Amino acid sequence: MRIQNVMSEVTSTVAPGESLRHALLKMQFEELDSLPVVFKGRLIGVLHRSDIVKVVGYEHPMMLEDERLFEPLVETMCPVPAVVCTQDPVSAAAMYMNVFELSSVPVVDEAKQLVGLVTRGDVVTAAIPLLEEDERIEELTRMAA
Repeated sequence: MRIQNVMSEVTSTVAPGESLRHALLKMQFEELDSLPVVFKGRLIGVLHRSDIVKVVGYEHPMMLEDERLFEPLVETMCPVPAVVCTQDPVSAAAMYMNVFELSSVPVVDEAKQLVGLVTRGDVVTAAIPLLEEDERIEELTRMAA
């Protein structure tokens, strides 16, 4: 199964010059764990909630007033994120999520334009029919024995 068959639409991005506070508020409002950082349509990084917590040192509602959150997020984002292309297998995204402990992986085209995201939920949804088929095969094998 290919990424293009399971990927989700990108609902929100941030620009590199925006503040960490702006990004955190967007994450909280939209219930996101990470945001793609896009400049002139190209993916240049990803900002994770955990990156922001590392800057401040704690996670608490009062952290929104911390002066460090007014810095541009370009200083904190992950500049070279793990990415997949639409024709890559879903297993590539799953591997990145597992190895790098990510909740999502950006999907880019040949020009590095952001075209979607693959989330953990997307991977699980793609895996369910395969797991069900595997269970049916096991049951048939038991019945035939």
